[in-house]
Parts: sequence; structure tokens; C-alpha cells
Amino acid sequence: AAGLYRMEDVLGAYALVRPAVPTGAAALEMAGKCEIALGLYARALMTYRALRASDPSLASAYIGESRALRFLWKRTEARETLQSLQAQLASEDMAGRALLCGELEAYGQLMDALEVARGARVDGPSLLSQTSHLLFKLHRLDEARDVLEKLRRSDPKSPAANYYLARTLTNPMYPQKDPRLAEHLLLQNLNSNPSDDASLRAVGEIFRAQGRERQAAHAFGRLLEIQPDDGGARLQFSLSLAAIGEATEAQRQRHLAGRLLARDRKEEQLTTRRNQEPENVS
Repeated sequence: AAGLYRMEDVLGAYALVRPAVPTGAAALEMAGKCEIALGLYARALMTYRALRASDPSLASAYIGESRALRFLWKRTEARETLQSLQAQLASEDMAGRALLCGELEAYGQLMDALEVARGARVDGPSLLSQTSHLLFKLHRLDEARDVLEKLRRSDPKSPAANYYLARTLTNPMYPQKDPRLAEHLLLQNLNSNPSDDASLRAVGEIFRAQGRERQAAHAFGRLLEIQPDDGGARLQFSLSLAAIGEATEAQRQRHLAGRLLARDRKEEQLTTRRNQEPENVS
């Protein structure tokens, strides 16, 4: 269910696990994810509580329960559920810590997420990457760079380390900016994985900032081959096209970008309304 994007896929998956009450952990987790996606928050709450009762150490059960409670406007209980998870989370549970970090970050609790990441017994690559990401978002750029350098020493080809170090080196708030090194790191990622959308976007932004519009157009054009519905990338593509004299195509791309961005705003509004007005509040 984690990889489901279309509603018909969610409904199909839900039909597989809900002809009867699911009892296995995998079926319960699948059902809970589908119920959240379908807006069945009260039912999801019961499902995740059953999952948590079957395995009190399972981080995803606490996180699912917390999400259902938030959608039901039981914010205090949702926060307490995550606090319960944090209190009992084993220091060696890397996967659980990564899940909890991501959930806390999603709700803007960056300091709490950082505390969870740094509470791990071993600095695994995934948690080092997450720690550097959180430090970057907190604008603690020197600390972020230290963690990223440590990660690159353990894994010199780490795409995450290259990406976040490049973002740090081009951050306006960072006094030791180095766009040349940043470009090298991003191109290293793209040499290994030409479909790395985050690196394509970041290197395109570097090219645009330096007035290298033809290269920027190539980067954003490649990104749009991977993500054709990305309104922000399409807008940047249109600006680069205009700068290199392709006015007609730039205007067409700008029009498409406007429609995509308007759609994104509408979807955000609908999601906010769904979250604020659940129909099955219990």
C-alpha cells in the first residue's frame, strides 16, 4: 500500500485485505494504510491499535495510529502516541528511528526528530543521511557538513551525501559556498543514476543562477521526461527557454506550468479540507 498512488489501486488492495477482519501483521498494516488513504480514519485507528497490540515494538503501528488520531483531530493523543514510541524505541532499531524521524519532520518537529536520529547506538548511513538532512533544514549548516563528510568517508559514492552537501555548498546562508564543487557532486550522482530527479533539479538551479541557460534547459527538460507533471520544473524550463531565444516553446511551457501549478494548489486545498473535516469522526 505504501507504493499505491491511484485511488483504484488503493481500493483494489483494500478489497484483498478486508473481505474479513485481517489478523496477520502484514494484512493489518496494509488495511490501515488503505483506510488512511480512503479517509476511513476511525476504522484505521482500530486497525492500527490492533496491529500495535499484536506487536508493541512495531514502530509503524504507532505511526499509523498517530496519523489516524491527527486526522480525527485528536492531536494530543496523536502526539502522546509518538512520544510513547520514542520512549520505548530501542537504540539499535534503525528502521524504527528512521520512520519516527520522518513522521516528526512531517509535522515540523525537527528538533525532536534530530534527537531521535542522534539516539541511535550506531551511526548507520540512513540515519547519518537523515541527521544531515534535519541539520540542513534547521540551517545548522556547519554541523550538517560535518555529518555529510563523515557519511562520504564511509560511502564516497553516497547519493544522499553528495546531494545534501551540494545543497549546503549553494545555500545563501552558508559563508563557504562552493558552487563548482556542488556541481561536481551532483553530476557524480547523475553519472551513476541519470534519473536522479533531485540532483537534476539542483544542478538545473545552479546552471540558472550562473546564467548557463542552455544547460539549465537541458537539465529541466530531462527532469520533465521523468516527472512531466512537475509544474515548478516546467516553469523553470520555460524561463530557460525564453532566455535562449525559444520564445514560442517558452510560452507554451509557461502555459502548461500554470495549469499544473493551479492543479497542485487545488489538490492541496482538497487535502487540507479532507484532513480538517473527516466524515467519520468518532
